[in-house]
Amino acid sequence: MPDEVQRDILGPANPKDLQDRILPLYVCDGVVHGIAEFAAAYLDLLAPPEADLVRGSTEGLASAASIPPALTTCLTRSVELRTADEPHLLACRSGARSAFWEEKHVKFKGCRPVLDGADFPVEALAFGTCEIQHARIPFGVMRAEGIMREILGYCFLRLHGLPIHFTPLCVYEYHSGTRTLGFCLVGETIGEVRIEQFVDYPDRTIEDIIHAQSSGGREDGGLVGSELNLKGLNLWWYVEQKALLLSRMHFLGGLRGILNSNIGNDVIVGHDSGAPRLCLCDYDTFSIVSVPPDAGQVFLAAFALQCLVEVAKGSLSILEYVDLPPNASASQRAEALGAVYFHKSSLWRAYERRFLESAKRRGWAVEAVPAAFEEARHAEAFADALSGCVLNRHYVARMAAARGVFYPHN
Repeated sequence: MPDEVQRDILGPANPKDLQDRILPLYVCDGVVHGIAEFAAAYLDLLAPPEADLVRGSTEGLASAASIPPALTTCLTRSVELRTADEPHLLACRSGARSAFWEEKHVKFKGCRPVLDGADFPVEALAFGTCEIQHARIPFGVMRAEGIMREILGYCFLRLHGLPIHFTPLCVYEYHSGTRTLGFCLVGETIGEVRIEQFVDYPDRTIEDIIHAQSSGGREDGGLVGSELNLKGLNLWWYVEQKALLLSRMHFLGGLRGILNSNIGNDVIVGHDSGAPRLCLCDYDTFSIVSVPPDAGQVFLAAFALQCLVEVAKGSLSILEYVDLPPNASASQRAEALGAVYFHKSSLWRAYERRFLESAKRRGWAVEAVPAAFEEARHAEAFADALSGCVLNRHYVARMAAARGVFYPHN
């Protein structure tokens, strides 16, 4: 990205901020795998059509012989696991479990193995179901399946000519004695400037917003009831670019999954000319489905719900408080929150138009699409997806300690 574009996005560099971001990476015990070799060994973690896609893309995957010399030993940000006192290289913080080596544009995704077995929650919506499944995965590292889904996503993007933000280089398998602590995916990336850095968060607590809404919005200067804005970035450009990428991906059968559909995984990068463009990153929950040339009612219903949930999870928050009954059902939550979301979400409006255009090009019965989305609007999965997008009693009760508007990715 050109320096002037990066300065416009990030503002002037503060030496103390830069110092606080520095993160040493240490050599540790483990095994370094080439991407091609790792993919061949773990193909059975993918569904057959997904494995076939990766298997057919082997020639485009980095092998063990092509790993850059600086990356041929396992590296970690976990000081307690280091095997030498001096760091191997200095990187920057990149989220809670990763690091970014700015000099070489290398991302270490999941380089923070821990010994205490800590984990964190993950949500998933299996295609054809209506309820989100909740599970827990190891904190600080990636699982073998997550690595394979990142590789699957890379192969999918490459096959269909979609923007690629991250090119896998190798995999670290962390060891502690005879125990495997997890994996880290190392790859080359074209930028780390995420769209969430542009989100113009209000200097208000949730309590302030609710109070202003109860007084008719007279005290908020037009804030209440609005969608969050992007400061220094054209909102229309962003939602049009994202709607186009999502619709292309979805109709090619690619699904990002709930965890990775968050707005925190949208990245802005610069063309060689300096013009910005949008990429979607993080594919460790990516999956593919076969999209038929003529979608029947059953497929269309499942497809509409999956797409709707992913779009809702990736939408800007709407600062309108919905005072749901304490015992509101999923259908009631979906109906009440949807009434706000569909009216005010700029991403949804752009995506719905793209979806209908794509359906029409495929020769689908376009008149069946609204009915499919109407059915999806009442699903429990959609209600859960909207809970973090439109302020409401149900979500605030779950996040009782939260005092500000935030995204789960943060």
